[in-house]
Amino acid sequence: MEFKVLETLQFEDKLLVIYDWIRLSFAGPIRNLYAYDAEGGRVWIAESRRLGDFYTGFVGDGRLLKATTWDCFCCTLDPETGKIVESIFTK
Repeated sequence: MEFKVLETLQFEDKLLVIYDWIRLSFAGPIRNLYAYDAEGGRVWIAESRRLGDFYTGFVGDGRLLKATTWDCFCCTLDPETGKIVESIFTK
């Protein structure tokens, strides 16, 4: 299956890609933010904030890895693991 790319971001030594959530499985968490290394190998898939939520875009000034979600949260992610280190409601 092919996935539509919504947004990309070069962050440190990784290419980050947010895929269109509509084509992903709804059987579990919608994990649509992926990190790839320079050779194109997948490094991690970002942690999901909660069941039914998904990433919609990148925000910030480039010092921290931040992405917004459908449920109006801004998540700061660990660039080495994709784990959420902070989640703030923004609406």
